Amino acid sequence: MQITKDDLEEKLNNLSLLYKKTEVFFSFLDIDELALEIVKKAKEFLGVEICSLMLKTDDALYIAAAIGLANDIIQQTKIKLGKGISGWVAKTGEPLLIKDIEKDKRVRKKHQSKYHTKSLLSVPLKKDNNVLGVLNLNNKKTKEIFNEDDLKLAAILANQASLAIDRIQLIQQEDEQKSMVKKRTQELNSLYHLGIRLSSSLNYIELIQILEEELHKIFYSPIILLMLFWEGIKKVIISSQYRITDTMIERVKNELTHKLSLFYDEEVNLDSFEFTIHQKGKILPVSKKELAQPMATSLLLPLVSADNVIGVISLGNNISQHPFTKEDLRLFNIIAHHGAVAIEQALLHKRVEELAITDGLTGLFNHRHFQECLDTEIKQSHRYGAPFSLIMLDIDDFKDYNDTYGHVEGDAALVKMAKVMEESLREVDIIARYGGEEFVVILPQTDNKAAYLAANRLRVAVKRTKFIQDSSLTISLGVATYPQHGAQKMELIRKVDEALYHAKSRGKNQVCIAA
Repeated sequence: MQITKDDLEEKLNNLSLLYKKTEVFFSFLDIDELALEIVKKAKEFLGVEICSLMLKTDDALYIAAAIGLANDIIQQTKIKLGKGISGWVAKTGEPLLIKDIEKDKRVRKKHQSKYHTKSLLSVPLKKDNNVLGVLNLNNKKTKEIFNEDDLKLAAILANQASLAIDRIQLIQQEDEQKSMVKKRTQELNSLYHLGIRLSSSLNYIELIQILEEELHKIFYSPIILLMLFWEGIKKVIISSQYRITDTMIERVKNELTHKLSLFYDEEVNLDSFEFTIHQKGKILPVSKKELAQPMATSLLLPLVSADNVIGVISLGNNISQHPFTKEDLRLFNIIAHHGAVAIEQALLHKRVEELAITDGLTGLFNHRHFQECLDTEIKQSHRYGAPFSLIMLDIDDFKDYNDTYGHVEGDAALVKMAKVMEESLREVDIIARYGGEEFVVILPQTDNKAAYLAANRLRVAVKRTKFIQDSSLTISLGVATYPQHGAQKMELIRKVDEALYHAKSRGKNQVCIAA
């Protein structure tokens, strides 16, 4: 068919109008709004009743906007690359002009009655050979089949749409990069601040509190749980921004027991752990029904330092609108590692300090620490005007005990003696091994009479204790009170030592008060 001048002018006018009308595409910054505008312009210029724009994800197409399709089809349709007509166009980057869907060898699909003709157009949206999506066109209002002119118009519209979509995606990528840089900067600042705070203390309790505070700030987590088990230390610390009820504590215990089974073959008995609750007075803004449900998301990590697992730490996110992400887990892992290293260093420091002031056999304080505590107690007593007392005791005839049963049993007797003393005296009393089979006790805020009663109670407890082969031991005790029997340290020690000597010389197994 010969193309007339009028036909040519009409085509040029249509192309000019198409380019002018599609300039609006570049005013959009929202991909969904742009997609709707693209299908509207496609409907207008190509005179169709059904039009859809599908955009590509990693391995599939989804409908970003459509005219003439039911909402459920728009929401549910997902086509893998290479599958179906749209999938083929997206994979190959080539357009499809189909005049008869039943006879076209490339598709051979049964015609559906909702379409006026068996003809359709499917055009790729490309930028630099990268397929961004597919524009599908059906049902020309004239009920004619699509032709090459329609394909050319659709290709021009698709090209303009591709440029506009690519522009928005570049802007989004730039915004995402800026957001990522901002987030990384915030993370680095948080880690730097956390590092400074963690290096400021060698007290593991303070470090745990620092960790709690920083985690609440960084993750906005309402509940943080830290479980610590390290050489006899068994603690569970629950830190909450809200008021904790007994029901919530039981729920936390149950969830923790379940999660610990992921790390340990044997069940962990939480009843043997000391529980500490750090909470604020606010009421948790969830219903009882929500409270009974498992947390929306939670993160649980072991606290590992130099391959030593010293505990576990968990973030609960049961009221957050935004569940934890892989990025949250990555940052939490870094923080947990820093926290574990700092806590273990503090625990090692604590152990070194304890070894420096502890008698290696009995576990009581040693002579050097007793001297330091006595200096402190004298200053306190002098400042507040409250008396304190000393008890010095010696195991009677302990040499004979060693000769009879051997030094191994002698050591065992000293350990048992230390335990009897700890059970018989108050927690505030400072018990130390003075040397050999001699022990000394500082009794804060205790006068002469009360000290005598405490010493005699200890004497009776020792006498009733059975040692090896049901043997028994007795002790002799001296008592002296500050400042009644001595206002200076050495004078007070001399007085209590003399009182012990008198108890020995008067027949042993008795208490004598300093003169």
